[in-house]
Amino acid sequence: GQVFKKCNFATGLRSAFQDGIKKGFMDNDDTLKPQKYLKYGRDNLRKYVSEILKYVCSVFFGKDYIDYKKILF
Repeated sequence: GQVFKKCNFATGLRSAFQDGIKKGFMDNDDTLKPQKYLKYGRDNLRKYVSEILKYVCSVFFGKDYIDYKKILF
């Protein structure tokens, strides 16, 4: 029969966003404009979500590649 598994991504998403913001602060230590450091958080989050989708698609559909731009953006 089918097997269902529960996957919790919230902690990973939060961590990826926070890590990106921290990197944004370190790279832009001369400014506190949110536009500068939040971009790093969003970019890191996109990368993390892309990796999750790649994994999920390979497990459930047997595919190694998916066009993430059509799904996320």
